[in-house]
Amino acid sequence: MKVKKVFLIILLVAGFCFMSGVGYGEEIFSKEWMASMRKYMYDEGKASSMDIYLLEAKISYMMRNPTGFLLIGFVYDSSGAGAKAWGFPEGVDTKDKIYIAVTDNRGAFANKSEAVLLEQFKKELNSIYVGLWAYADMAADIVAKFSSMENVALAYFYQGEYHLWED
Repeated sequence: MKVKKVFLIILLVAGFCFMSGVGYGEEIFSKEWMASMRKYMYDEGKASSMDIYLLEAKISYMMRNPTGFLLIGFVYDSSGAGAKAWGFPEGVDTKDKIYIAVTDNRGAFANKSEAVLLEQFKKELNSIYVGLWAYADMAADIVAKFSSMENVALAYFYQGEYHLWED
């Protein structure tokens, strides 16, 4: 019985040590940190307006799909060098396009037939595109690559069409 009381006292003391600052209305981010981030993002011009639009689109996608969002990344390719760097087939031009990398982190693309996969890719890209419709035309300005959990390329979207990846 005494051992249980001692153990309970130790747990309560440890709990109070970890919760001592809870409820005091402390700010998560200091005003200095917020000012430095504003300066970094806007004053020094390190983030372009396109970077901000793409970040907003990514956040919008995650907020609209809180329990089922996939791992996505956005890059605006102003030079066109991305087609080769990202391993697209010959003839895919990424110059002045938004590249969307969609990686399966939830098993959404696993063990499905090609027809079902293409429908899944369409559904996912349409869901992602909702955050970009004001800035880009889907058929003309978007290039996407869909990858499995093992980062194996499965398909790509180019000029309004979905194509399964050829080995």
